[in-house]
Amino acid sequence: MGKIRSTSTQEKESKRDHIIEVASKMIDKGLVDLPSMNDISKKAKVAKGTLYNYFETKEELFLEVFSGMFSQWLFDLQDRKLTRRNYLKIIVDSLSENQNLMRLACKAPMILEKNVSDEVFVKFKTGLAFLINQLATYISAINAKTVVENEKLLLQSYYIMTGIFPSHDLMATKKKLLQDNGLGKLVVDFKKDTLQILNTIWND
Repeated sequence: MGKIRSTSTQEKESKRDHIIEVASKMIDKGLVDLPSMNDISKKAKVAKGTLYNYFETKEELFLEVFSGMFSQWLFDLQDRKLTRRNYLKIIVDSLSENQNLMRLACKAPMILEKNVSDEVFVKFKTGLAFLINQLATYISAINAKTVVENEKLLLQSYYIMTGIFPSHDLMATKKKLLQDNGLGKLVVDFKKDTLQILNTIWND
């Protein structure tokens, strides 16, 4: 008996969500290359042609994965007790705990966004801008800055963190090697180094 095709809108959305969930679990620690569409189709147990019906490229698929992770991170962040004195530390700590989110954030501008249609690109950026606005609005009640000021600072912080994280990610496997060869000063600590910079630009 052949595979049953999704016919209803609900079935199609369910299959789409299933593909995104499977892809999100295939991001391994220290991964350089994203899983191929062929590997994803096998893991998700859907035909490769069906996969392309939902996502034209793997980059489009992983932008969806990233958007979902970012949204979930922001939702979870609001359950934490953020104060004027700890909100930057909590943000950095929580992102450090979500390493696959950070890996995709680092890949987004250089890899993911380059192999998608203009429509997908604009949709992704619109969603990202909305999430940043939500976070900026939330933080404004804590640090007394305006939403616009916080949006700008969040964008600057985003680019700083995605610049630091790849080196930190590499250091996870090379840290001891550097230290054993007297190069410990080159080791990057994502939480410590990022927080030090953010405290400066946020003036907090």
